[in-house]
Amino acid sequence: MTRFIVVIVCAIALFLPQTTFAKSKIEQAKDYVTIGEKSSAYQLLREAILEDPMDGDTHYDAGLVFAEIGYIGDFDKAMGNACKLKSSYCPKIGDVYFSQGFSRLAQGSTGAAKSAFENVFQYQPAKKTQVLNRLFEIGKRHLSFNKIQKANVYFSLLTQFDNSYRSQIAASSFEIGKNASPPLTYEAYALANSYSSQFKKQSGDDLASLAKNDSFSEDMRAKLKREAGKYLTDAQMAEHFPPDFIELAPDEDYSFPNLNKGEETNIWIRSPYGVNTILSITSNNFYKIKTRDGKKFNTLKGEKMPDNKYRDFKFIALADNLKLTARFKRK
Repeated sequence: MTRFIVVIVCAIALFLPQTTFAKSKIEQAKDYVTIGEKSSAYQLLREAILEDPMDGDTHYDAGLVFAEIGYIGDFDKAMGNACKLKSSYCPKIGDVYFSQGFSRLAQGSTGAAKSAFENVFQYQPAKKTQVLNRLFEIGKRHLSFNKIQKANVYFSLLTQFDNSYRSQIAASSFEIGKNASPPLTYEAYALANSYSSQFKKQSGDDLASLAKNDSFSEDMRAKLKREAGKYLTDAQMAEHFPPDFIELAPDEDYSFPNLNKGEETNIWIRSPYGVNTILSITSNNFYKIKTRDGKKFNTLKGEKMPDNKYRDFKFIALADNLKLTARFKRK
């Protein structure tokens, strides 16, 4: 009779789920995770820790499952306890946070990624350089695929940890912009200049040159000119885009265009004395100043310019019976 009972018990045991006799609460929690029962899994993990609060292995294993089901606070606490109870876990925990940091960043969770990396530095300080270098390299990879905003996600987080990367980020971004076409050009230049001013002038000059390219639409040229103005001074912009008139004022320097033989150019001058004048310059170094009265032009004064085009010269214009001296410099 006894043998018969033992056989029956063994038979029943064969048909019962293995979890009834063999699986720990953590293993059972993992089973619940696979079928989407997160709340049941969480409860089992809490029970496992309460049953053996001084076991580092339990805290570590439970922590991994906490992370999987999204209980980050419990995960952080479990990992902290695992490291305290069993120091050999500390480097492993750093590796876990390392993977989590880049996974969260790829998903757009910048704050969570930053927190994960800070934990990497805490549990495995020697891994900080690896984190920083990888952030930089992934950012550059996004740049190479013209994903400016995505690259900036990595660069922005990187510089929160180490500002010394700013110059490298600026150089990489500027190089992308220099070899690209609008609108990528000014987007990359904007990124470069947000990290360093070392390419400010060159960015402005490049954009100004593009703004004068007739192959672009009028709207694009206007946009490029506005972007150039963000990096250049008014004087520098005037070199690229000379005004249609010169605001005439005493003793100020102005630049004349260089003329080829036989060429002539006119520069309109807006006089503060209420008289519109035009300065006519020829390649023979003669100039004359005229007032505009309707369609009639009256020459006020003519004089030969110095042979050396780099020397200053003066002229006197009579406007409303006022004497005005202005100094001009040829390019």
